[in-house]
Amino acid sequence: MEELSEQVQSALHRLQNPQDCKNSKKLVCHMTHAGCGFGCLLHHMVYCLMIALATNRVLIVPEEPWWYTNHSAINYISPLSSSCLNFEGPAKSPAESDFQVYQDDNATVIDFYTHLDSMIQNEQPYTPPALPAALAERIKKMTRDPDAWWVGQMLAYLLRPTPKQQMRLEEAKKTVNFGLPVVGVHVRRGDKIGSPETLVANQLDE
Repeated sequence: MEELSEQVQSALHRLQNPQDCKNSKKLVCHMTHAGCGFGCLLHHMVYCLMIALATNRVLIVPEEPWWYTNHSAINYISPLSSSCLNFEGPAKSPAESDFQVYQDDNATVIDFYTHLDSMIQNEQPYTPPALPAALAERIKKMTRDPDAWWVGQMLAYLLRPTPKQQMRLEEAKKTVNFGLPVVGVHVRRGDKIGSPETLVANQLDE
């Protein structure tokens, strides 16, 4: 499984670092959704990266602040590319094609806003349970949950921390006496305050 993971990560790296950035096709995804926190934005970014990979386009996420802060994802994660972060020329809106991005679209740049209803209804042909044809059988043989594994590969690429953030993580790691097994507990706060889930989380804190 580690070998297959390395293969996917290498493919994403090649996609995001083309030899000829200027003439490479690009998918520009905007992360400015109102009411969308960091985890929510990651869902949208995963969605965009899957589409970019399936349509052979470099994914570009403009450095725009989130709706509730002056920060952007760039403050916390490594750049998606080391050589292709910008685009030139006019951009085509996918609204012209029912919010779909097609493999045979000749537009050099597509300006894309992820559509929540489309994500919920899973109407895009490139999102789970869709898998790359060349890897699908291998993935299904190696894991009981191919969808989760595939989404995890996208997240692994997107969540590479910046050097500064990596240093913070290493410092935090030193303060925790890790032993085996390790159990992770996600305590959700934010927009779920007042919901039963958050009430349970508060009881756990106590």
